[in-house]
Amino acid sequence: MANEVKVPLVRSAKIGGATIGGVDEAVHCDYQQVFQQSIGAGVANYRVDMPVTVANVKVSAIHTTGDTVTVYTNHPSTATNPGPDQTLVLAKNVPVLYAIGEAGAATPTLTTDVTSFYITNGGTSDCVVSIGVAGQQAPTGPA
Repeated sequence: MANEVKVPLVRSAKIGGATIGGVDEAVHCDYQQVFQQSIGAGVANYRVDMPVTVANVKVSAIHTTGDTVTVYTNHPSTATNPGPDQTLVLAKNVPVLYAIGEAGAATPTLTTDVTSFYITNGGTSDCVVSIGVAGQQAPTGPA
């Protein structure tokens, strides 16, 4: 595949001195896009234009270093009729991961196509928010 990207996935836990898991997998994709930026304390509805076609996503990851961070899709939290398509409440340093075909993460995080993300940091400290997706673009050309 042209412009192939390999997205490595590793999951493990260290319990009682033993590392359990840690099997490396690679998901093959032909595109990737990432947003990673510090969001100031108390900032509401910081807009990130990042179009995502859910049907093409093979891997997604969303993470924050903040305590009170919420991500809204397509419309800010203050919008009504329509309001945000999705509301993702993030826990500090707990990534929200999706990988196609992976047990335990088999339900896509994003359920509707996205044009923009709106990030609200309700905490009293700045934090870093990371959003990444990788996937397979729909084929183009004659059928």
